[in-house]
Amino acid sequence: MAWKAMSAAILPNGGKAGTLTLMNTECNGRFSLELSEIGNLLFSDSTFNRPVNLSRMKAGNLDIKRVDFEKVLACNEVSITSGITLRSVRHAVAPDFVDMKLTAEAKANSDREAFRLIKHSFEAVANRIEANRFFGLEMEAYRKELKQSHRLCS
Repeated sequence: MAWKAMSAAILPNGGKAGTLTLMNTECNGRFSLELSEIGNLLFSDSTFNRPVNLSRMKAGNLDIKRVDFEKVLACNEVSITSGITLRSVRHAVAPDFVDMKLTAEAKANSDREAFRLIKHSFEAVANRIEANRFFGLEMEAYRKELKQSHRLCS
């Protein structure tokens, strides 16, 4: 597995992309997709050594797996329409998910782990109201998992 090194990755403000995938990448510069519209955003097996700014981005799917964020991950005012997957995400600073907007479809298609990680980011900064909102979504996703596993066992 070869690692790709990048010094910076920036899509111009208001830029659009159908799918943006970063796999096996080490980003050593500031990474910004602020105000962008992305159909599907996938980060996998990567490390970001500088701040990552996804603020006010609109995305269909946000899929982050096995990624290290050495500095802040800013996802404030992000709008997600289809779903979120956050798996094995490590961060040195609590991510910023303030004012994140999720459609009903995104809530239904997101996994429990994503809601749990977002909940913990709010707990880290003592934002109990938002933490409780994502706790509710986490428990709803858990209820859905239990129903599915019950059907498989029957």
